[in-house]
Amino acid sequence: MAPCYSKSMIKEIDESKFNLWRAVVSLSHVDGSVLEEESAWIRGMLIRLPFTDEQREVLEHEIDNEADIHGLIEKITDRKDKATLLHFANTLFKVDGHFDCKEKGVFKKIEGEILQNSEVATAVKTFKDMARDGSLDEDNIPKGRVPFDWLFNIFKK
Repeated sequence: MAPCYSKSMIKEIDESKFNLWRAVVSLSHVDGSVLEEESAWIRGMLIRLPFTDEQREVLEHEIDNEADIHGLIEKITDRKDKATLLHFANTLFKVDGHFDCKEKGVFKKIEGEILQNSEVATAVKTFKDMARDGSLDEDNIPKGRVPFDWLFNIFKK
């Protein structure tokens, strides 16, 4: 599966996207070896995307030498890149025709790491904490469809 962007859309790969791709390459090592299908998919991305020579060299090296996925996730700073990592992990894990237990476990772990640090997870935790400590006045919660501006104002306080 090709990404939804091309060389013409992206002039260069910034650090967040570069670390996204390093993480994707690292994920290919999860089941102990990089399968031919996985390697072909990754190498296809290396050709299609505008990596610098230095970035391409690092990625080529990491196809054969696994990098620390968890350290790389911390270096992915753009929320969209984090979401893309989950999408590519799902794609990469299934490219060989099966999604084994080890791959499912790693997927859940990186999903948790990414969501743990997201604004959505923070907002949900804040909402739950407010409900738990009584600072959320249930009488003032709109009934039916909750307007986004109402939710925004709660978390702005």
